[in-house]
Amino acid sequence: IPLVLNYTGSGIFVSTVTGDDIKAGALRDDAVDVVVFPGGGGGGEADALGVEGRRNVVDFVNAGGGYVGICAGAYLAIMHLGLSSFADEPRPRPGHDRGDGNCTLAVTAAGAAAGLPSLRADLDVFYANGPVMEVRNASDASARALATFTSASVPIERNYTGPFAGGGAIAVAVNDAGAGRVLVSGPHPETDPMDMPDTGGPPSAPGSPRALLLQSYVHAVAGGSRLR
Repeated sequence: IPLVLNYTGSGIFVSTVTGDDIKAGALRDDAVDVVVFPGGGGGGEADALGVEGRRNVVDFVNAGGGYVGICAGAYLAIMHLGLSSFADEPRPRPGHDRGDGNCTLAVTAAGAAAGLPSLRADLDVFYANGPVMEVRNASDASARALATFTSASVPIERNYTGPFAGGGAIAVAVNDAGAGRVLVSGPHPETDPMDMPDTGGPPSAPGSPRALLLQSYVHAVAGGSRLR
């Protein structure tokens, strides 16, 4: 993620921090506009932050900072920080992963207005058990779907159809939180699509639709809700 965000022309400068850095107050630096949490494990990220680190992230967002969570980073916002107005939809087999695979997305009108790039209908984006979302807080007027899943195999539950096929569910979403803004993404635009079952693809190339999508996430929340 840092590599793709730092590509020339992105307008983004990335500094990597750890959970211990955030506990120690790294997000109180006035130079920090947005914090990005990557994939991995939402519970593991929450544990690494600890109570103090989680409080510092929430305080950062409420004070006007931007938050981007991808896959596990999205689960962190949804399940552990209480920053997202969206929830992970019920799974056909509760407690089981949705699995890994490539998906296709459609950017909504709200997504285009937020600066997300248009995507080809056949553009594959890697997905690895990230949230497949629905609105949890219907009273939040700031809650908007920025992109939806279009592929029938998403959420990569290949043995299911109907309501569990994934098409039309929310893939990327945004909402305000305090004076800040929170964006959560189920898919991984930072990497090329995978040649399944190999899940070790290269990073998205400079100027590619996937790289531009990832970069647009940061720009969509920079400045928080105060500037929107």
